[in-house]
Amino acid sequence: MMSVKKSVTADLEVQQNSNFLMRLRTGQQLFKSCSRLQGSVKQKGNEMKVLVSACLLGLDCRYCGTGKYIHELKSLSQEHQFIPVCPEQLGGLPTPRNPVELREGRALEQEGTDRTEQFIKGAAETLKLAEYFECKTAILKANSPSCGYGQIYDGTFKGILKEGEGLTSALLKKKGIKIFSEEGLKDFKVYAGKIG
Repeated sequence: MMSVKKSVTADLEVQQNSNFLMRLRTGQQLFKSCSRLQGSVKQKGNEMKVLVSACLLGLDCRYCGTGKYIHELKSLSQEHQFIPVCPEQLGGLPTPRNPVELREGRALEQEGTDRTEQFIKGAAETLKLAEYFECKTAILKANSPSCGYGQIYDGTFKGILKEGEGLTSALLKKKGIKIFSEEGLKDFKVYAGKIG
């Protein structure tokens, strides 16, 4: 009985090692393919690395489980390198999720559940990506409790806007990143033209 158990265990180890080596070889091939592709892409003269709210690129990551695709970003993505981010997902929140608004500096669901910790974590993770990719500019979702810039919802869940910034926008701004919303793409183009 003991030798059968050892034989089964040994066969399982060989199979696991074989699967691991196969995944490793596949990963290496993928890495080589990506490296060749990256080497073949021409760098554009005035290309900027820009953080972009993933929902604006059509990813279904908003609280309601949908995206908010902005067609105009497609042409801009040909001129600049976009790095998609969703701070709320990076903070560990699921999609879909209950809506959140900021009230007295806290990220709260309508019935009072506090999501501030996840929003702060998401902001910090987004900043890490900005620093890693050396992004100095961001195009973020207007009015969002994470990404809103200039205006956000007032915390009453009645669709009322007030002056303010989402938690991610506030952190990025503090770190010197220039922020635009999808409503300010004309301003982004002017800005990109000046520094390009």
